[in-house]
Amino acid sequence: MGVTDSRETGEERSVAGSVTADEDLGIMADFVVESMEHLGTIEAKLMDLEQDPSNPDTINDIFRPFHTIKGVSGFLNFSKINNLAHVSENLLDMARNGSLGIDEELVDLVLSSVDMLKQMIQNLRDTMETGKPSEVDATLPLGIFTCP
Repeated sequence: MGVTDSRETGEERSVAGSVTADEDLGIMADFVVESMEHLGTIEAKLMDLEQDPSNPDTINDIFRPFHTIKGVSGFLNFSKINNLAHVSENLLDMARNGSLGIDEELVDLVLSSVDMLKQMIQNLRDTMETGKPSEVDATLPLGIFTCP
């Protein structure tokens, strides 16, 4: 009787341990869809924040989607998206801990970062569909806020 070798062959190991290009595209497509949904949530919650700037739940409801976009974009190595989401998250964290007041300027700044993130994510979507990257102006008035 023969003994069955339970070890995987080299071919099986390489397939099991890697991600195919189609899986990569699927992950990126999911990121695009989910990020656009998160950005829509942020926009809606910013209107709530303008009505009641002291509501900690609303601030947290805006912080979390930025945190999610930051985390997933970091995992996928989308560094520009990651950096902008990180800076935006930092602003909101400062508002959460009281070191930055919530006023019209802050709300406008967060809205500007939402608009820029939408452009960047749309650029990613376009690149995935056409294979040709498009230019996006990544200039935002965030110069005084830096990530550690």
